[in-house]
Amino acid sequence: MAPSRYSRGIATGSGTDQIIVVSNPSSPYRYTDAGKHSKLGELIGSAVKDAVKEALYKETGLGPERQRNFLARWARYGIKDEDFWQEAQRDGAVLSREMFIERLNRLAGEERLVTLAAALIHLLDEYTWGLLSAGSVMEAGERFIQSFTGMAITCDRVSDPAVYLSRLFIKGIVKILDG
Repeated sequence: MAPSRYSRGIATGSGTDQIIVVSNPSSPYRYTDAGKHSKLGELIGSAVKDAVKEALYKETGLGPERQRNFLARWARYGIKDEDFWQEAQRDGAVLSREMFIERLNRLAGEERLVTLAAALIHLLDEYTWGLLSAGSVMEAGERFIQSFTGMAITCDRVSDPAVYLSRLFIKGIVKILDG
């Protein structure tokens, strides 16, 4: 779930991807296929996947613990804790900014809300890929948010589903924090 640095999408690789070929010409063993459907390819793929996960974690801290956070998930769409604070101010927040951000960060790891964020973001990905229409994405998102928060959250419809769903999500979280 590493975000791309160049789009709203998920990263598909890095500028440091490399290919290594190891050969021992004196060995009696010859492998002519290392694709996914060969045992050698399966073993190479498994080793590379494990090594990349470990390297990413060591270099950036990217791992399940960090991704189990709705703020980390929405960052791909440019949504930050400040957006939640601005909505709270419009909603008449009584908490100080520091207290609000502290509570928001505690709430950001709540599994149900991370699940909601993941579902909404996947809907947005499906829309971006041309698999779902804007209308169906916004309608499904509204239902998801209402079922997860137990509240009917409203805001003006806009043509960009990412803007619309992120605004609804932000409003829902602010209502939860206020309640």
